Amino acid sequence: MPPKILWKYGHSDRYTSVIDGLVRFTQPGDLNDPFDANPTVDSFVTEKKVNDALDDLFDKQTAREFDKAAISHGVDPELLPSFREAAFEYAKPLILGNGEMVTEMKEALPNTIINNINDKIGIFSLSETNDNILMWSHYADQHRGIAVGFNGHHPFYNQKPPQLDFRLTKISYTAKRPIKPSNFSESYKIFSEKSPGWKYEKEWRVIGRLSNSTTILNADDIFPKHLFQIPLEAIERIVFGMNTPNDTIVGIVTKLYEETVVLRNSMKIPQIRVFKARKHPTLFKVVIEEILK
Repeated sequence: MPPKILWKYGHSDRYTSVIDGLVRFTQPGDLNDPFDANPTVDSFVTEKKVNDALDDLFDKQTAREFDKAAISHGVDPELLPSFREAAFEYAKPLILGNGEMVTEMKEALPNTIINNINDKIGIFSLSETNDNILMWSHYADQHRGIAVGFNGHHPFYNQKPPQLDFRLTKISYTAKRPIKPSNFSESYKIFSEKSPGWKYEKEWRVIGRLSNSTTILNADDIFPKHLFQIPLEAIERIVFGMNTPNDTIVGIVTKLYEETVVLRNSMKIPQIRVFKARKHPTLFKVVIEEILK
């Protein structure tokens, strides 16, 4: 069961998501971890599997064409099976290149996988915590940004495909990289396992098919921004960083009041609760205090 509130850190201009409910599902290749959604393939690409794949390529149709060509060059039809086998066994080492092909495939396959994923899948990352010093520094403009609180129990996060490919999933932290899955039901592991070095983020994430995004920005970029519509009732809170300028806070709160109060009243959903972070007087700790209910 996820926490009641999950948090998204960001720059202060991300406050617009509180008003319109549009959030970005980011392609794995545009995340800050080069290992994210990048499985190991050592156990998947082996010389035996490459050999088996080559054997499959030499199917009945290929065999018939080979036999026809061999007969046209004077090969005795009774010798075709043994001739065909000998010819293919001779060709395989040339194709494999004394193991070089396997090595090249191992190097190329992860890039092929990640490129394919980047074209199709986006990730919406959230955190259990809104008071992590490092996350405020790394993701929220050095404590000058915001953290938006989403209702982790909202049905939006439990939709079934094709809207969302995976439900809200807690990240597991492990030293061993995920292995390329053998079937779709295991695919979530690629997206839900990260290095223990990221454990402090206490991350949960949702996976969405980019083709289902509501809006696309910067479509010509390497990684276009795919925005998905989050129900407004699933957005409940906003926290301003301890270094967020007062005029920024006043401007955003005024904008929220102008554009959300009437709408939320008409929808009969609670108003956005507003908080501010501050330094603990004696500890290395972020304290979150409510400033507007």
